[in-house]
Amino acid sequence: LKSRQLLWDLMEDAQSSDLATLILGHGWGHTDNAFVRHLNATTANTWTKEWDFIWRDFFHSHNAIVEALYTAGLPAVLLTIGFLVAIPLCASSERRFAATLFAAIYGAMNAVWIELTVCVPFYAAAVAVFAGTGSSKQKSSPFGSFVVPVLLVGLAIGLTVSATALFRYGIAVTKAQQLYHKPGERTSPVIFPKDFRGQDLAFGLVLRTTFDGFNQQGVAPDGLFDKQKSHVVGWILADLKERIPKSNSPRLALAGVAIYSELFYLKEMMSIRPDIEESLPVWESWIKHLLALAPRRSDMSLPFMAKLLELRQLDRLISLCREILRRDNNDPSGLYYTGAVLTLRDAHDAKAAGLAFINAALQAGISRIIPIPEWLKKRAAQFEPPRNIHRTLEIYFDK
Repeated sequence: LKSRQLLWDLMEDAQSSDLATLILGHGWGHTDNAFVRHLNATTANTWTKEWDFIWRDFFHSHNAIVEALYTAGLPAVLLTIGFLVAIPLCASSERRFAATLFAAIYGAMNAVWIELTVCVPFYAAAVAVFAGTGSSKQKSSPFGSFVVPVLLVGLAIGLTVSATALFRYGIAVTKAQQLYHKPGERTSPVIFPKDFRGQDLAFGLVLRTTFDGFNQQGVAPDGLFDKQKSHVVGWILADLKERIPKSNSPRLALAGVAIYSELFYLKEMMSIRPDIEESLPVWESWIKHLLALAPRRSDMSLPFMAKLLELRQLDRLISLCREILRRDNNDPSGLYYTGAVLTLRDAHDAKAAGLAFINAALQAGISRIIPIPEWLKKRAAQFEPPRNIHRTLEIYFDK
């Protein structure tokens, strides 16, 4: 239940109060984009397995009302509630109590979990049983004899078209995934299929499983495996370089940023790691694209910032930090690495300012995103956070 509460907190932060969005929703299949954009709205620790959302494949909000409101707006919420209310209302008097109990249980269940597709026929059969009156003497009406069947046929056609499109997309996704995992002697690029709904959840999940597979596999003695992996990584990066700048999907940008983070920090990737100097501009551009789509996801820039600090590209690092802090002067990632840069200076006042920035980052929640040593927490706590962050930045970096 704690996991669900965190998820609903995230969705509450994501739900816009804009009238058009409340009425029309954000679109079918776009809940995942809300997850990407608003993850840091919760108080969960994201670098441990405290919250199962971090390491599981959540693609909906696990709440029928919340999901209906976000994806299709208030009309969908009314229809969802209306469906539950209709179950006891349409039941015969002798079945009304059981129908009410069924609707209450079904509604409560959908408040924490959305049933699997295989369960739907059984629920439909139960609703049909409650809807039956047991009487064959019913008055026919033009509405019941013509309009309702037409609506049902239209609904069936719409569902069939949607299901067919999803099926074809799923087949294409499976084929691309198989080629990523077992490319064989293939040298021509694999282009991942585009989702007709305009989101990239499948691509992001496939990339994650592909790189997880790379991490778990060994290296063949003849180097063949590394050669195959290099081909796959090259295909993926080329595909992402083409698609990310044109995409409005934060999931796609996040996937690209995560790939570079793994390539340059996981020892299993060392043998297929691209050139760092060639990779930094692309990595940085994807981070900036992600921040434009999801301003509160600066946490994804932390590996890149750490790499810039390691390479002592401090001007580049501070430029990114200041860009992040212009969006939010209480951003923990921007504050933390600004402090890290200042502590590298020789002047005592600069080091003190750096620790003040680190203390500000701690108060903003950086320790929920990355582990911070206790000694550093205690040391930074001795310095008051800067009262005017941007003025302090000007003093130390605009001389």
